[in-house]
Amino acid sequence: MAMPTHIVAVGGIVENEQGEVLLVKTYHGGWVFPGGLLSTSDETSDSRWVAKDTALEMITSSAIRTRFQAYLEFVGNVAYIVYETKPEFKVAMSREI
Repeated sequence: MAMPTHIVAVGGIVENEQGEVLLVKTYHGGWVFPGGLLSTSDETSDSRWVAKDTALEMITSSAIRTRFQAYLEFVGNVAYIVYETKPEFKVAMSREI
């Protein structure tokens, strides 16, 4: 079986009206933006990872900015895609991931 040549992940930055940024506490005690790895059938605009981690229902629109950056210690490129989201979401009970 061939090894994958790249891994794609999606994350979200959620900011409220007070300028506070949402972080998710991981099982080992670290803090990360909500997100996760994509499978081959997922779209990069798929917001289910943000919804899964935060219990927020996110609505995304088309990409507003795309940025590519090559790391010297890596043999490929890392693509950063930024999506604009509408401020419509539902808040559910908080839980630890």
